[in-house]
Amino acid sequence: MTVIITDAKYRMTLAAIRELSKEGFFVAATTDDGEPALPLAFSSNCVGARHVLESARYAESLLELCEHYRRRDGDRPILLPFGARTTALIASDARFRDAAWTHVPDQATLELLGDKSRVLSLAAELGIPVPEQIVCRDGETVESLAARVPYPAVIKYRNGEALGIKAAGRYRIVKNSAQFQKYYPAFAARDPGTLIQRYIEGDGYGVSVLMKGGEVYSYICHRRLREYPIGGGPSTLARTVYDKTLHAQAVRLLRAAGLEGVAMVEFKGSPETGYTLMEVNPRIWGTFPLTYAAGCRFATAWAETALGIAEPLDELTIPYEVSKRMQFSVSDLMAALSWLKAGHIGPLFSAVGCFFNPRVSGGIFTWDDPKPAFVYLRAILHRRKEQGI
Repeated sequence: MTVIITDAKYRMTLAAIRELSKEGFFVAATTDDGEPALPLAFSSNCVGARHVLESARYAESLLELCEHYRRRDGDRPILLPFGARTTALIASDARFRDAAWTHVPDQATLELLGDKSRVLSLAAELGIPVPEQIVCRDGETVESLAARVPYPAVIKYRNGEALGIKAAGRYRIVKNSAQFQKYYPAFAARDPGTLIQRYIEGDGYGVSVLMKGGEVYSYICHRRLREYPIGGGPSTLARTVYDKTLHAQAVRLLRAAGLEGVAMVEFKGSPETGYTLMEVNPRIWGTFPLTYAAGCRFATAWAETALGIAEPLDELTIPYEVSKRMQFSVSDLMAALSWLKAGHIGPLFSAVGCFFNPRVSGGIFTWDDPKPAFVYLRAILHRRKEQGI
C-alpha cells in the first residue's frame, strides 16, 4: 500500500516516513519545484519514491500522482498532508476524496480552529481557561488602549499562518506601554482583529490528537523544555507527559469543534497552577518526531484511520512512552548558546548532556537512517557561511 507524504521540506516528515516504512507501507515523498533545494526527507533510506510537483499547478500535479499510484497498485494511495497549504487544498477540493484515502478537517473546521479569537470563545463556553483579553474600543487611541493593558502582555494575529507570516513573527511580547505603542499599530494595520492578551506564565504544553467521528484514535502530550529562538520559537527539546486534565480539555475542545483529522492544542501553565489554552494548530506540528521516539505509532494510526480500518482508543489507553525526550540537536545547542550569552550556563550543560545521552532521541538523526542528519548539518553550515557567521 502506498502512502504519499507531502511537504517533505519539513523536517517532521522524516518521523512519519521512517515509521510508515517500518510498518510495511511504500512511502512516496513530495515537494514542489518552488523550493530552492531538494528536501531533507528525500535523503532518507526509508523513502520509496521522490516526486517534485509543479507549484504552478500544484493541485493537478498532486492529483496526477495519486492517479499514478492508483493505476500501479490497483487501489487509491493514502494521502497524508504535512503542510498547512496542502491540508487546506485537500479540505477544499472534493476531487481528492475520490483520488486518495485521506483524513483531514473540512474547510469550515480549519477556519474555526485557525482563528484564535473563535477558538478562545468556544473554549470559554466549554469552561476551559483562556487568557484575559483586552479589546480595543471603537475610536480608541493607541495611548488610551496602552494604558488599559496589563503588562506583560502578548500581541498576536488572529491567524498569522493564513497571512503567510512565519511563526516567530505572529506575536510580540510587550513589557510596558512604550513597547505596546511601538508594536501594536503594525499588527492592527495588517490584521484589524489582532488579539491583546495578558501574558501567561508557565511552561508550554501540547496535546496532539487524531479524531474521527468524535472518537480519539491516537494522541500524545508533550512539554516544551527548550526552544529557539529562546524568546519564543519552535521546540528544540521536548518530553512526553501525561496529564488527565490536559488530555480531557483538549479532547473536549476538539470534539466541540467537530475535528476530523489531526490537530495540536497548545496550553501554558503547570500541574500545580492549572493550564490555560493558547491556540490550536489544525495540522501536523513541529515536535511530531516525538511520536516516533515514544513509540506512539501516530502516523500509522492516521493512515489506518484514512483507510477506515483503525479502532478508536479507550479512555484508559496511553499510546506512548511517558517521559521520553526528543532533541533537535543543532537548534538546541544554538538555544543553549543564546542562554549562555544571557548569562545562564545551565542550558549549555543540559543540551550537551542530552546530545550524548542515548536515552534522548534525535529529532533528525537515527542510527538506521543517518544520512538526513548529515545533509541537515551541511545545509546549516552552508547557510551560516553564506551569512558570514
